[in-house]
Amino acid sequence: MINIPNLAIVLGLTITYFQLTPPPIVVDLTDRIAALASPMAMFYIGILLMSLKSKKGNYGKITWIPISVKLIILLY
Repeated sequence: MINIPNLAIVLGLTITYFQLTPPPIVVDLTDRIAALASPMAMFYIGILLMSLKSKKGNYGKITWIPISVKLIILLY
């Protein structure tokens, strides 16, 4: 089973075992990408809310309320 997640785990464990440190540009890049994860998730949830709210029927009403609560919790 060779796939990208398994290769990443093996690579990470190997780097940790040999106590290698990545270059500062890699560390800076991963910090910036990690900082974008929450705002991008909020944008995605907002898009989902707009698409569910525009749907007619009971399904949209039942689903968008818990998503809104999660968005408010992530905001604070």
